[in-house]
Amino acid sequence: MKNHHSDGEVFRIDDPYSFLTKELLEKEYLHNGLSDKAIAQKYNIGSKVTIWRRRKFFSIDNKLPTKSNLNACKNRKTNISKEEALKWLSEGKTHKEIGELLKCSRIVVFRRFEELGLTKEQPQAQNKLRLHEKLTDLQIRFLLGDLLGDGSITSWGMFQCSHSHKQKQYIQYKKEVLQNLLSPNFEIMPTKIHSKQIGKDYNGYYLRTMQNEGLKEMYSRFYENKKKFFPFKYLSESSFDEYSLAVWYMDDGSRSQNRVGLYTFGFGYDGNLDILKFLSKKFNLKGKIYMDNREMRSEDCRHYITFSVEESKKFFALVAPYMLPSFQYKLSQEYRFLV
Repeated sequence: MKNHHSDGEVFRIDDPYSFLTKELLEKEYLHNGLSDKAIAQKYNIGSKVTIWRRRKFFSIDNKLPTKSNLNACKNRKTNISKEEALKWLSEGKTHKEIGELLKCSRIVVFRRFEELGLTKEQPQAQNKLRLHEKLTDLQIRFLLGDLLGDGSITSWGMFQCSHSHKQKQYIQYKKEVLQNLLSPNFEIMPTKIHSKQIGKDYNGYYLRTMQNEGLKEMYSRFYENKKKFFPFKYLSESSFDEYSLAVWYMDDGSRSQNRVGLYTFGFGYDGNLDILKFLSKKFNLKGKIYMDNREMRSEDCRHYITFSVEESKKFFALVAPYMLPSFQYKLSQEYRFLV
């Protein structure tokens, strides 16, 4: 992977598309005659712009000049002479600062500098990609719990999760735990999130790490045919502990009249049986499987786990030391604020 790098700014082609090599694009675009849109559809990529950017990165020119290409210079709103560019560089101005002077974006400035041959290319540092960043013990224990809740991992090895605007503290906490796996420029930003369960968008926050080999290994443990399942054997032999259980509970648990519930709908009936067996073996917790018969639930997503009042007390005692302040409401009164 390479960066376009100049003046302290980085323009990176996102690593999940690293399979789009120069050889593959030349074959599909030049030899097979596919358009950018057709290539994007063939490889299940959301936008043809991704293909165009990769071609540009590999210097694979357009086969035919488009109207946009022909009129690009004519319709251009921002022009920079080489003399002006060299002057600003000698003054130490960044692309952003030059953009503010010209009332345009830093991307436009970068493109003008690129056309003038005043940018540099250098290899993307592997440590920048976080590909070989070793997962810490805390991160592993966190992920073991979060992947049973709201978290997921892509097949490329990128952890991701989203939370409502009411849980900003929680996603900030996750950011702190996974900081060394995130892009250097990553910030928690408000966004619209679509919920399949309620069928509408809501305000929330989204987090996604960069690609990592350790995460890709975890993907192979938690997913089969791209569907998440409960990996009983793997978790039984893992470092899953009370902290992992607390993360799982903060993600996908509830308290009703001092009874704990775990929303394990996504694991199916057999998966819930494995969860009961796992919790009994690991923590001596005895739960029961219940069924949600509402129409909103599909046939394979109706089962979840609850605990009696007595078993819930044991559950609270296990997770209380690790519950964040914003989740104290999920504990019965006598176990709150033990952190």
